[in-house]
Amino acid sequence: MPISGKSKIYKVVAVTPAGRKKNLKLLRKYVEKCDIIDEWQIWLNTDNPEDVDYIHQMKSENPKIEIKEANDKAWEFPEEQHKFCSHRDHGYRCYRIHNFFKYCRDENAVYIRFDDDICYMQDNAIEELLKFRVENEEYLLVYPLIVNSPFLNYILYQRKVLDLESLKDCKYEWNCTNCFYKGRAICDIHNQFIEDVKNNNLEKYKIGNVLLRQQERVIINCISWFGGQFKSVAMNEELDLTKAIPKRLGKINCVHAGPIMAHFSSYYQRFQPTENLDDIWDKYEKLI
Repeated sequence: MPISGKSKIYKVVAVTPAGRKKNLKLLRKYVEKCDIIDEWQIWLNTDNPEDVDYIHQMKSENPKIEIKEANDKAWEFPEEQHKFCSHRDHGYRCYRIHNFFKYCRDENAVYIRFDDDICYMQDNAIEELLKFRVENEEYLLVYPLIVNSPFLNYILYQRKVLDLESLKDCKYEWNCTNCFYKGRAICDIHNQFIEDVKNNNLEKYKIGNVLLRQQERVIINCISWFGGQFKSVAMNEELDLTKAIPKRLGKINCVHAGPIMAHFSSYYQRFQPTENLDDIWDKYEKLI
């Protein structure tokens, strides 16, 4: 369903670097109930057979889904020679995602990215984020409020939204050691947030817009942008989209803390959890 902006009407295209079957089974419950999305690009970024089969099953069940391939021969890279761009997680490679941005050049489209481990979306979060996006053309990227994102964890702790002992040493850094590498923090964050969802206590997370004037590297688990703003991105697409491109274009990014979403985990957060992360995932599945 096209959405009207200040200067034109936009087609709405969702994109997801994918993926992991378990994650996609939850994510699609949120994405597919949003009628405003015209197309959902699944960026095929795995060689795990079970995951690939599930992605093709999704396409057979949803006519809005288009499977896109990077066509970069990344799977042929020898691990020992290409450790940086070949980092693997369950068949998934982070440093080839930049190759998929060639499918996001339609100047008449507004794009919204959901990583496959977005594990919660508040009702109407997608619609609210896209409305803000098209009405505020001055920003390069627009984010929702993402729970379990290092920069935002810091802000939520400072404002006593997430008043957790495990966040007391949290810093305003994209790779804050306390938020990014310690398992206790991720478990505490998710358990507190899940309780807040159950108790209908989410208003405290609506902290107003956060303007990223210093090109802060906020993790790009969910972002929205206009097609045509940039034609390509560098291998480390997160660094490029949060720092290099905003600086080059003279724009800033913005966190719109109205719509609320939750990101399950970064790669390093899974190393030392204080409880079974599968149990926490199960709790999120019961919220929808």
